[in-house]
Amino acid sequence: MKPRICIAAFAVALAESAPAAAYDVQVSASTGAQLYAVAPEWPGTILRRRYLQTLGLDVFRLGQGDVDPGDPELSFKLRMRLDTDFGMPPSVTTYSPTSTSPA
Repeated sequence: MKPRICIAAFAVALAESAPAAAYDVQVSASTGAQLYAVAPEWPGTILRRRYLQTLGLDVFRLGQGDVDPGDPELSFKLRMRLDTDFGMPPSVTTYSPTSTSPA
């Protein structure tokens, strides 16, 4: 392509473009695990295994151009959390009137 055509095409692209917008985005995640034993009042030991997972998304300066210090800002924050016990025996998770362990 000739240089004049390139410059003309670039000038037309700049003239036709929409205003630019930018957002500040932050993503966070964490994972945790706990393994421990509980000695209840009845015979035996209860082994606990817990898993915790969190995921967060923060978006700041939504739909706003330049903001002066002290002006209000529009933002969006989302947090999701998975907190679960797994690997527990049925004697702990189910209730039976004749069972020796509480539900």
